[in-house]
Amino acid sequence: MENGSLIGKRIVITRTREQSHMLVARLREAGAEPIVCPAIAIIPPESYEILDAAIGNLASYQWLIFASANAVRAFAARFDLAGMRTSDLGRLRIAAVGSATAQELSVRLRAPDCTPDQYDGDAILTTIGNVRAQRILIPSADIAREALAMGLRERGAVVDVVVAYRTVAGPGILELAETVRSRRADAVVFASPSGVRYALQALNQVGVTPEYLIADTGRPAFFCIGGVTASAARQLGIPVDVTAAEHSTAGLVAAITDWFVSRDENVAT
Repeated sequence: MENGSLIGKRIVITRTREQSHMLVARLREAGAEPIVCPAIAIIPPESYEILDAAIGNLASYQWLIFASANAVRAFAARFDLAGMRTSDLGRLRIAAVGSATAQELSVRLRAPDCTPDQYDGDAILTTIGNVRAQRILIPSADIAREALAMGLRERGAVVDVVVAYRTVAGPGILELAETVRSRRADAVVFASPSGVRYALQALNQVGVTPEYLIADTGRPAFFCIGGVTASAARQLGIPVDVTAAEHSTAGLVAAITDWFVSRDENVAT
């Protein structure tokens, strides 16, 4: 990525502010103007009873799987509160989906034993190996996809999915919708299916439907950080211009830069 390659581009980031710092910095280095409009907010579950019970019973599991950095943070907070240490993980094996999740694990608990080359939960199924008759714990959001748990169960595993946090509409959702409606953005970046859903709800409230977006030649470009998010966007009718092949900040910025550079070159010719 070359500095200045995104000069003048206004790019809406739908992640929480806490998760946006690195992306904001990288986009500014490239000359873009990042606009942080959190489409989601992370809040505690209605009760920690089930999560705390699972943490207290970790010795009964063979695998612990995290599909997001948010799940790692929520789990680790309760793990610490229970007075547990890394040594209490024993022989438990840990899997992480995506580099950000793996990095958070390394900081909060320990480095994962399994991180798939692809950046989605389904890729775990092809890398985790034989899990027949093994017990697996998946701390997750209240609205997490069920595909991973179902796939593991089909392979004979006993899977417990426990709610570690809840995802709700974020504080920047209306600003996001108005920015898109008024054409004040060159691009919108989605980092999760829930962010897509909440953004679409807000867009509908200001009269911006998927049909409107598809027909609007002045709409912003829509970028997704991975295949799962892109699939959710397409299913909801949002046109996806680019899906970052690498589920990381660097991969996302590279995808955004390549798309704008290619588009501007085509316009120039």
